Amino acid sequence: MLGEITFDTEEKESCKGQVYRCHTNRFVNSSGSYVEKTTMRKLKTKSCRGCETCGYLDDDLREQLSYGEGIDIRPSVCDGEVYRLMVVDVSTDWETGIVDDWSVAFVLIEED
Repeated sequence: MLGEITFDTEEKESCKGQVYRCHTNRFVNSSGSYVEKTTMRKLKTKSCRGCETCGYLDDDLREQLSYGEGIDIRPSVCDGEVYRLMVVDVSTDWETGIVDDWSVAFVLIEED
C-alpha cells in the first residue's frame, strides 16, 4: 500500500499531517487503585482534513491497535505536548525495494 502511493509534490508540501495533543490524567479510584490515563486528542484545526499523503494513517492506527500492538510515543509521553502521527520503522523487500511493512507512532513536534 505505502509503496504504491505516489505523491503530488504540491499536495505533500501543503499537508499538515495528523496532529494530536497529549493529555495525562492520574488519580486514585474508589477502590484505591492508582490510575494513569493518557489520551491523544486529535487537533482538527491543526490537522490535514485528509489527503493522499496522510489519509490512510487513521486506518493504520486502528489496524495496529486491533492486533494488540501498542503505539509508540516518541520520545515519551508529556502532558500538554503536541505530537504528529507518522509512519515509522519502514521496511522494504530486499529484492524488489517495495515497502512491505511499517508501523505508526506519535512523534513529538518541536514548537518554537
